[in-house]
Amino acid sequence: DPRIFNGDARERTRTELGLEPHTQAILFAGANQARKGADIIPIVIARLLNSPESERYRFLFLGGLPPTLAVGKHVVELARSTNEERVASYYAASDLYALPSLEDNLPNTISESLNCGTPVAAFPTGGIVEMVQEGLNGALSTDHKASSFQDAILRALAPLSWSRSAIAHAARETYAPSVVATAYQVAFQKLLAAS
Repeated sequence: DPRIFNGDARERTRTELGLEPHTQAILFAGANQARKGADIIPIVIARLLNSPESERYRFLFLGGLPPTLAVGKHVVELARSTNEERVASYYAASDLYALPSLEDNLPNTISESLNCGTPVAAFPTGGIVEMVQEGLNGALSTDHKASSFQDAILRALAPLSWSRSAIAHAARETYAPSVVATAYQVAFQKLLAAS
């Protein structure tokens, strides 16, 4: 629902989370699941923290940490919440949503992130390749390896000209409930007419 998933809470939530203006916050969701990249994420984080830019990174986790990762200066475990406004505020506060899914179809988390104007870095899995468009709303890794995912994260963080409002607008044009309902209605009418 774009009335909930939007970027309105960005500054307030960044302040609540103690994120400085120069900090690049990377959000992960459900990262304690193997199919969501639990084995890859700690490798990527270790590599990013060994880079010259390491001080600017904060890794936010919603819905659990990978089993081999611990909370620390750079790793923040967000409070679990079923409150959609709170979840939306985490997307809005982040500079990137990262999803190294090994199995997925058309993840709601990507549409939620994009509706908040937050670009996405992801593995090229299932319907994700239709959602994430290189240079427009994020970056896809070239394969399912940690090194490629790290490259996708860096590409998605690099543009200084991301238009969060343009990302959100395009997402609403694609994923708003009324748009999806209309598309289903048209599909059903075509099927009925053909039978």
